[in-house]
Amino acid sequence: MYAVVKFINEEESYSEIPSAWIAEDKSFCYWPNQKNCGQLMIKNVLPEQNWKKEPINIEGLYDTLEKARRVAQDPDYTSQEEESRIRHKPKRWVDLEGSDEDSCDDFDKPPQLPKKYNKGNKNTRPVTSASVVKDQQQSSIVGCYEIIDGILTNINNNIEVTPAIAKQVVSLPLDGKNVTHQTLDVEDDKIEEEHSTEASAEADDFELLTAQLEKVYKLQVENNHYLKAIMTKLNKIELTSSNKTKSLKTQEAIIENLPFTDTTKWIDFEQNLSGKAKEALTAYIEKIGGRNVKDSIHRCLRAVYSNEMAKHCSWLGQRGNFKIKGTITMGIIKAIIGEHYHTITDADFEAVVSEWFRLASTRLKMKKLRDEI
Repeated sequence: MYAVVKFINEEESYSEIPSAWIAEDKSFCYWPNQKNCGQLMIKNVLPEQNWKKEPINIEGLYDTLEKARRVAQDPDYTSQEEESRIRHKPKRWVDLEGSDEDSCDDFDKPPQLPKKYNKGNKNTRPVTSASVVKDQQQSSIVGCYEIIDGILTNINNNIEVTPAIAKQVVSLPLDGKNVTHQTLDVEDDKIEEEHSTEASAEADDFELLTAQLEKVYKLQVENNHYLKAIMTKLNKIELTSSNKTKSLKTQEAIIENLPFTDTTKWIDFEQNLSGKAKEALTAYIEKIGGRNVKDSIHRCLRAVYSNEMAKHCSWLGQRGNFKIKGTITMGIIKAIIGEHYHTITDADFEAVVSEWFRLASTRLKMKKLRDEI
């Protein structure tokens, strides 16, 4: 369906457009931003949101783009066409002197023009042999009539034709030209029916669009919820990874100073051993392990204290040695051994540690002998 509209903001400016370009309230239409709009009209493209809005007056609705285009070029096209076809009919002049009063068959009939079948026009019909014969018969009937003093009269019998007969005769072909009454392009009842159909279709489309938008909105809400949960987990993972990285860096810094070879460094380390440094040392010692209780204690002590430092230390700090008992480092070692070996007592732990520090000098001498050999 196409419409002819008049643009209000422009003087005497008409154009044909698809009816889909007209707004619901019919006060304006959508107009493309591009210069060549012909292809969009032929393809009946739906309007887009970025098109301009032009105020209009609707001049008429038409079935085809060609009809709408002719009317847009000449707004009076329809009325002039009908007037030329209906009111201004050519008169059929008959030679009364040479005619037969009983028959009009002596007149030479003009050749009948073949009718063209237009697929786009439902009011036309294809030309058949039966229709040609019928047209020839009707042409012979028309030859018996003449317009006298503005009245259609049968010249054979001089009988005035009634309105019913005149209507039938006027619709017949005259002088080989078909004069047919064409129905209006759009009748009032057809317009109302089409408007009702369009309104119903638009309502259905609006309901469908609303339902689809609701689904999209629900999916968006769910996606936002899932996205927020994912972001929370990622932040936790990132924080945990960051803490592990910092812990590993702290642990690596501690491991670089182990085992202690100087009591001065060990004392400074003990004084600053707290927080993350303490956690890093605990994590490092927990990974040492051993074959049994005694081996585990010895491995932990070798990881923290060297023989050079151990010979200057003892459990109770007697004979001028540094006291190991009660230090933070020794407390960490004792706690870890107690977690892995529940049967060990404090006395057993003290005995193993005291013996290891007491034999530090002996281990140094044996190492020196091995190096000399």
